[in-house]
Amino acid sequence: MEKVIVLKNIGKLYTAPDDNPMRGNELDNLYVMEDIDIIIENDKIFYIGKDPERFLIDRDFEIIDLNGKTVLPGFIDAHTHLVFYGSRHKEFYMRFKGASYLEILKSGGGINFSVESLRKASDEEIIQNCLFFLKQIFMAGTTVLEVKSGYGLSYEHEKRILKIIDKLNRLQPVELIPTFLGAHIYPEDMSKDRYFDLLLNKMIPEFREYTSRCDVFIEDGAYSIDDAEKIFRTAKKYDYDIVAHLNQINDLGGVPLALDYGVKSLDHLEKLSEKDAEKLAASDTVGVFLPIAEFMLNHKEPGKFNLLKGENGLVALATDFNPGSAPIFSIPILMFFAVFRYKISFSEIFHSVTINPAFSLGINERVGSIKVGKQADLLVMEDFDIETLPYFTGANLFHFIIKKGKIYNASVVMHSDF
Repeated sequence: MEKVIVLKNIGKLYTAPDDNPMRGNELDNLYVMEDIDIIIENDKIFYIGKDPERFLIDRDFEIIDLNGKTVLPGFIDAHTHLVFYGSRHKEFYMRFKGASYLEILKSGGGINFSVESLRKASDEEIIQNCLFFLKQIFMAGTTVLEVKSGYGLSYEHEKRILKIIDKLNRLQPVELIPTFLGAHIYPEDMSKDRYFDLLLNKMIPEFREYTSRCDVFIEDGAYSIDDAEKIFRTAKKYDYDIVAHLNQINDLGGVPLALDYGVKSLDHLEKLSEKDAEKLAASDTVGVFLPIAEFMLNHKEPGKFNLLKGENGLVALATDFNPGSAPIFSIPILMFFAVFRYKISFSEIFHSVTINPAFSLGINERVGSIKVGKQADLLVMEDFDIETLPYFTGANLFHFIIKKGKIYNASVVMHSDF
């Protein structure tokens, strides 16, 4: 049996009250426990309360005195494109000088650049690139990270990405949730009909071995409503949880279709009608908003976070970390952009990076809140108020990061291997 860890003298503990996601009318409530202790046994929370000594008789334990520090759940990032190789920094300068997405594509940039770069790189080069970012992602408080494929756009390379995600899960502490996004855009080196046939009849059936999640990008220049319905139908046949990128630039009418198929989340939603927001709010589908990508793409209107929240819907925030439109992986920096774009409160942000994304990933009974029996994924802050996280956004404000009951000193993680 592993040693029992006792976190003594917690000043304040912030969490959602249970395993359930927080709807719009609940988001303004921060739940706080004060002056308590936590017992961690193996990788789970065994006890939360005061005077834990009665549980420690004849047991091997270690006491860590937190001296009044704040504890909160590990952050959960429900939308990223971590597995890439190469930089698209030239687009960053082009975009802010006024270049359009089409102009960037014609210059050799965009998703096709990422596809070409990944295909040319070795597995080891890609893995080391991911580990470089994962160390910093972890240091910034993210303990669970959704990771999409989508920069392969061939049977061989999409499979390769999913296998790399599996290997990364064994190399470092951040828990990676893989998602198959073969329907990202259509590849340049194959006809649409041929690729779509490959997607429906080979990749979706075979890749269920590597992931339980299937994503599609519904947008002009990517996948149509008709394409998406065929992908949804096929994914359901193989028992995938379905998610979708949609309404980022254009509203093609994908929200009602996606809801008919019981999607777990709809991501972007910069274009969302009041009628569709009402339908979405009446479901258990989470709207995942990506304010960093909105800003980086020079989108003037913010995503409809407040509209969906106002309809009492389920909302979450994610970084969309990728080498093109969102080269930022830090949840505290995401928090800053959420305040900047949506003018929302810290409590709304807090639940949108903990319990709600956990629900969108189907793991809310295990992570996303601090509760006896749940996985011990905890952040111990330095001596700062919790609401300073989006304010001192470039600073590492964590003293310890605890993942599955194992304690990592944030300052040591920054300068060493996992």
